[in-house]
Amino acid sequence: MTPWYRTQSIAPAPPPSFILCVKQATVNIRGQNPTKRQMIKDVIQVLLKYYSYWLQYHYTH
Repeated sequence: MTPWYRTQSIAPAPPPSFILCVKQATVNIRGQNPTKRQMIKDVIQVLLKYYSYWLQYHYTH
């Protein structure tokens, strides 16, 4: 029998733009005491980017 992990479809590495977005958000969060609103905005932006990337991958494969 094939091991379970061989049957799972693994999404490829996210595009550089996504990684850059995560890095930027991390920098902003760790930065000069950002406002809570800015922090939340950054996190939401990253999550939305990842979600749209995942959907795009999911529906094209």
